[in-house]
Amino acid sequence: MAVATACRQWGQVARRLEGQDVPTKQAEAITAAIIEVLNDSLENVTQSFVSKAEMQKAPSQNGTSAMYEIDKVTVGQRLDLNLERGRIRDELVNHNVETTNLTNKLDQEIHALRAHMEAAKYDVIKYCIGTHVSISTIGLTVIRILM
Repeated sequence: MAVATACRQWGQVARRLEGQDVPTKQAEAITAAIIEVLNDSLENVTQSFVSKAEMQKAPSQNGTSAMYEIDKVTVGQRLDLNLERGRIRDELVNHNVETTNLTNKLDQEIHALRAHMEAAKYDVIKYCIGTHVSISTIGLTVIRILM
């Protein structure tokens, strides 16, 4: 019904153009061109608008999309945090190994120094005893000679 009304109205436009001394073919061509332009404009406007159902879907899709992005970022942050935690743990293990190695090296050097000190102490005692024995022998020899 609306199409029939529109056709009659365009027919009236063509008659008016004819009433203005426009030839019939030109009036029909002008009317057809206007109809084509209006149809194209209507089609463009229709494409740029969104249906009510799509409008109602949009917030839920945006919410879902936002939640997906938030989850993706959260998972990425957790992964980065776990990787950093693992790296720190590995670094701590390496520090502990290095500390243990240094402690063992220090213990070995301390034991070597103690052994060296004991050997030096033994040598000092040996020379002291040797010196006392020599002095005592000389002293006894001098006392025997003088008596």
